Amino acid sequence: MKHYFLSLAFLISMVGSLFVSAQQRDPLKQPFSKTSIWNMPIHKDAQYVPARIGAPLYGFYSDEEVIILKPTAPLTGIYENFADWDATKDRCIKQGSLIFSAPIPTDFVYSKNEWEGTTPNSGLAVLMADGVTIKHTQPFARCTAGTDATSHYKFPSQNLTGDGTRGGHGGSGLSTLGGTIRLGEMVPGGKINHALKINLYGAKYYFYDAATKGYRWPAVNADGYAAGNYGKKGTPAEDCRIGALLAIPNSVTIESLNLETEPGKIMAEAFRNYGAYIVDDAAWDAVNICTEHSPDGTVQNEFSETWGFSFETSNGQPFANDLEKILKNLNVVINNTATTIGGGLNADETNRLAPMACDFAPAGSGKTCNGIATSSRIINIRKKECELKIFPNPVNISNITFIIPNNEKNIKMEIFDYSGKLIFSKINISEKEFKLAPSCLCGSGMYLVRVTSSANVLYAKLIIN
Repeated sequence: MKHYFLSLAFLISMVGSLFVSAQQRDPLKQPFSKTSIWNMPIHKDAQYVPARIGAPLYGFYSDEEVIILKPTAPLTGIYENFADWDATKDRCIKQGSLIFSAPIPTDFVYSKNEWEGTTPNSGLAVLMADGVTIKHTQPFARCTAGTDATSHYKFPSQNLTGDGTRGGHGGSGLSTLGGTIRLGEMVPGGKINHALKINLYGAKYYFYDAATKGYRWPAVNADGYAAGNYGKKGTPAEDCRIGALLAIPNSVTIESLNLETEPGKIMAEAFRNYGAYIVDDAAWDAVNICTEHSPDGTVQNEFSETWGFSFETSNGQPFANDLEKILKNLNVVINNTATTIGGGLNADETNRLAPMACDFAPAGSGKTCNGIATSSRIINIRKKECELKIFPNPVNISNITFIIPNNEKNIKMEIFDYSGKLIFSKINISEKEFKLAPSCLCGSGMYLVRVTSSANVLYAKLIIN
């Protein structure tokens, strides 16, 4: 699709298809087996107890995962660095021996100019040259293009199509790759077909006692400081520990949450249908949600470019309001075990809140699963045969006409403001010229238009004088 930021008329060219065929998935985009903890939907027999999580004092942030799935890239040495999470030290300097070498694109840089925060977790999941093995390390840095990289801690390797449980989250031992929000999932029309990962304030919300050691399956450990820290600044629920699966109960409808933004609804669907695993300690009164940072781009940049506001959000903003509503409705799935992932017998695939993951297509195929595109972007800006044109632009709000080609029937059109709120929707548009009343829009500014037919979902920006 091409964007033409030029709007008096709307021309929809629906030649070709933006999405490839369904019922297969690309392991590079949705990795691990269909019975992996990251892919198994919540079961209808799930048992819930309140997690007792309140609004964070300091808002919502991304815990970026460095995901490099480029097995044909040049091998790059990753050497020991001992700065760890000390902000007074430099992560960029080689200080010890080679940890391992891995395929990393020559131009990929991950330094303090790219990472989020002062001392982020910076977990790396990298696909090796065999196209199967995923290695993990943290905290990763590659501060100059074409040079060696640095890190410190190494974690168990995983198979791209295996269960994918283990990885580089030191607070839990859980995966760096699994559960991460990927490119193309948090855009209009996007969908998250897997569990999420979340970090809460351990001193406030994580329970610790001598019997549980502050964690539960599938986590294999808690933070080394858990005994003296977890729960010391709050009264956490006994089931809310590192490794807990948090979900919106099946009895709560998304509509009842009265969410304000489209991305909030995408997140709520994922929290209800798949849940989120607690994988680390945020270490302050904030919430971290794990997102992709890769050679293909970052979820944070994609999100802000698409919606016009940041994924990282402070209290009082519409997206933050939605996330707070989700948090307050989260429960712990207490019967989530190795044999009852998501709260029901693993063999029972029919009584789930969402379809099971599809079978694998060849890696790199871009195949879709359950009708959702798993290419790196739902919007393919290079596809000239799929265009959504708006011209000329800006346009006066009193005079907007949409011209529909004769061969297109039953078009659905939606318009979002740049808080992500749906402000106009019309279905089954069949007339050749459809005029939009000025009252449908909220005055001058920038809007996002989504047009859907049986073959395509297309987007463009609309600027109103």
